[in-house]
Amino acid sequence: MSRVLKPGGLVLLGVHVGREVVHVDELWGIPVDFDAAYFDLRELSGNLEIHGFTVIETVQREPHPEVEHQSIRGYIWAQRVAG
Repeated sequence: MSRVLKPGGLVLLGVHVGREVVHVDELWGIPVDFDAAYFDLRELSGNLEIHGFTVIETVQREPHPEVEHQSIRGYIWAQRVAG
């Protein structure tokens, strides 16, 4: 991302929080072969900083019951270091 985002540019990442990989065979009634990797927010923030970003804010939230997959969501708001 740092290669294609201009200095001072902003990025917002949204991820499932954790360390597991979840396999899915069906989504919305359609057969699939899909693995979803969860992420540790501290580790992901550290990787962003190593690659030239300043982390502005991180947020975690509980899932909305009966609306979405029941995993904790994490968001990272970051900015590419200027010049």
